[in-house]
Amino acid sequence: MSFIRQSAQAFVIAAIFLPAAGSAADSIPRPTVEYSAKTKFIIGAHNMAGQVFYAPGMERREIAQTGQNFIMIMRTDRNETYMLMPQQKMAMKRPLGPMMGTKGEPDFREGNVKMTKVGTESVNGESTTKYKIESDDKQGGRFEGFMWMTKDNIVVKYEGSAVSQGRESSATMELSDLKRGKQDRKLFEIPPGYNVMPMQ
Repeated sequence: MSFIRQSAQAFVIAAIFLPAAGSAADSIPRPTVEYSAKTKFIIGAHNMAGQVFYAPGMERREIAQTGQNFIMIMRTDRNETYMLMPQQKMAMKRPLGPMMGTKGEPDFREGNVKMTKVGTESVNGESTTKYKIESDDKQGGRFEGFMWMTKDNIVVKYEGSAVSQGRESSATMELSDLKRGKQDRKLFEIPPGYNVMPMQ
């Protein structure tokens, strides 16, 4: 189980830094459209790639790491998050809490967030506004770096330095092959036949 816990921790860290779903805080608005995209993360020594799917109150991230496939489903509408391991037909479930904030975002989004417009840039064919971002949460976490956001509020890229649970890491995320459109709601549910257990 130690491998699962370690992998889950790395995946959760990748999933929570400036998630594609955006923030409940007024300073970082939520996307105004549903979409899917390819994604890649570099969080410290962890290099991950996968896909993301977004609909209001729902987000799904599929990540491949160390030969394993993981799926993170965040349901802010239910105040729950699930981590699925398809090879094992296993799902870990937990309420949205201190790790992700009470509304599904990192705690720093319920603390102080400062965004400063830097300019405009194209990222993988998307016209974006680039912001310098400085944020901190109630638990001592923080993020300092840059964020690129489309006019419909999709965060297509961020890079900077992040601190979570006392650990500091470089953090980079980038979306590509962005496709706007309605997403199948089955993507945001645990499939039948999975063994569901509480996430420790």
